[in-house]
Parts: sequence; C-alpha cells; structure tokens
Amino acid sequence: MDLKDFGLKKGYLHEAIITTFHLDGIPNAAPIGVYVEGSEKIVLNVHKKTDTYQNIKRARCCNVNIVHDPYMFLRCALLGSNMGSGEVELEGGGVCPEIKAPYILDADSYIALELIRREEFVRKDSVGESEGERMIFKPVGGKLLKAPYSAPDRGLYAGIELAIGLSRGKKDEVERFLRIIEKSRPKKEYEKIKAFLTDFLDSLNNDSIK
Repeated sequence: MDLKDFGLKKGYLHEAIITTFHLDGIPNAAPIGVYVEGSEKIVLNVHKKTDTYQNIKRARCCNVNIVHDPYMFLRCALLGSNMGSGEVELEGGGVCPEIKAPYILDADSYIALELIRREEFVRKDSVGESEGERMIFKPVGGKLLKAPYSAPDRGLYAGIELAIGLSRGKKDEVERFLRIIEKSRPKKEYEKIKAFLTDFLDSLNNDSIK
C-alpha cells in the first residue's frame, strides 16, 4: 500500500486519532502524532500513562484514523484522563479485517498497523518529565472511507492546537482559537464545539467562554 494515498508523507508530523480496544473489548480513541519512517513504517511516540499505550502493548496493533473534524479531536483529547472507562469511547466504529482494532466510521480513512518494535524514551518539556515508548509499526491494511478529502481549513488546525493546549492545562488561548473556528467552520459546528468547551471548562473550575 502507498501511504501517500492516505495523506501520510515522510518528513511530516501528522495529527491523527489512534483507536484501540481495551482489555474488556470497549473501543478507545486518542489523538497522537504520526510519523512516516522510510517507505513502509509508521512511528508513534506514546506516553506510558495512557490507555493507548497499554492497549497497544497488549494487542500489538492499532488503527490510524485520518480525520478532518476538530470537534472529534477535542472530544478524544479532553474527555477522560484516567485509565479505563473514564476515557471517551467511540460513538460509532467498525472493526477492520486485518487486525483486532476498531476504526472510526466517520473518518476519512484508516490504516491498520502491527507493532514490530518498541524503544523507551524520557521527555522533558513545558509540562514536566514523562516516560513513553517510540513504537514502530508496519501497515498491514487500510481503507479510504471518503473521497476526495476535504480541503484543509484553519478551523481544523485551530481545533487540534486547542486540544493539545487544553490537554496540557493551557487555557489562555481558548478564545483566540474559537474565533478562528467560528470564521472557518459552519455555524452549527462552531456552536457544537463552543458548547462542548464551555461544559468542559465548567467541569474543571467554572471557567467560561464569552
């Protein structure tokens, strides 16, 4: 298979949603950066204190879901921070035939991956020190679910950056990113994202969005 057909190119850090199964068979989804290494390998840097890490370590597989929906990125990044059923689960998904992992039915495409190697790392950044593993996979299948892909828009990237920032406790740019989403996305989608973020911030410490 040609990864370029799925929008993945060597030298880029792509943002995608990784889907796995918990031990009890419940599906889990989490946004993670995706690298292409060589022509036939995909690399994920996965933190150890996550469901995704435990699920991949056990099952040795996962799906990369290519998604152009900022709301989906925000939900998967922010709902639930504990292990197990506290994390957001897939509202709609299928199971691909190549591996025992779910995929998102509303994704643009998915790529089925089998784990071939793991390398530990320790990373220090603005949120502190964390341990994880550089997980190297080989693609074993996939499917284009939507064709053609939609053209990129600023709202998607604003939603991804907002999801990353809020997952790290940074709330100072919520208003700025929301303004970008409002200008770039349909009104109904913007209102859905705004309502979700308002509920999320209220659940933390009664922050509000104007």
